[in-house]
Amino acid sequence: GTFNKNVNYVGTTPSGAVNVVARPFSNFNQWAGSVGGPIVKGKLFFFFNTEGIDFITSSQSVIYLPDSGFESSVVGADAACDNSSSSLYNAGMSSECAFYNTIFKLYNGTPNYSHAVENTSEPGEMELSEPSKFNLTEKMYTARVDTNLTATDKVFGHFKYDNGVQPTYTDPINPAFDADSKQPDYEGQFAETRTFGTRAVNQFLMTGSYYSAIFINKNPATELSTFPMDLR
Repeated sequence: GTFNKNVNYVGTTPSGAVNVVARPFSNFNQWAGSVGGPIVKGKLFFFFNTEGIDFITSSQSVIYLPDSGFESSVVGADAACDNSSSSLYNAGMSSECAFYNTIFKLYNGTPNYSHAVENTSEPGEMELSEPSKFNLTEKMYTARVDTNLTATDKVFGHFKYDNGVQPTYTDPINPAFDADSKQPDYEGQFAETRTFGTRAVNQFLMTGSYYSAIFINKNPATELSTFPMDLR
């Protein structure tokens, strides 16, 4: 079966209310299905199940950006840090000019930058209310096989694979800095159960599992090319 919920199901602020907030983007898809039955009647059986989710949503955040006047005061009117209009030049730090120009270029490339407004409480600063979209996905598969070797000897094997991607960080300025976490999970089990009359039973059980959760930038090469750095 499948299930969907999106932004059209989300309520809005009542008409005429103060500080009306737009509905955040949201799209949620979920699915599941299973099948099972005998392979050999009365002897061998199977079961398979799969399910998953795909959830895209957004969170509203306020970004603070330098305005053009602040940028010019740092790198100068010509952005070269080579005259007294630059605070870096005046401080004898013209060698830092490329670094600041790179930062300002990133800020100025922020999505919907043209919608930013001056922050009246902080000269030289602008603020922008910007929704950041992020995507969470997960899928799982399970399978099991049972067999009756004899009337007193039964065996089964079970396997589960579960893999999801957690959106660890969504950068509102540039997606090159987005980070996520891929989290695979493997589980397996094998068991044999043998009965001895009505008073004794013996079971052999073997299980194993593996889980990993690594948090990392989505594309380190793109991140470094967008904002080169050297950690020492």
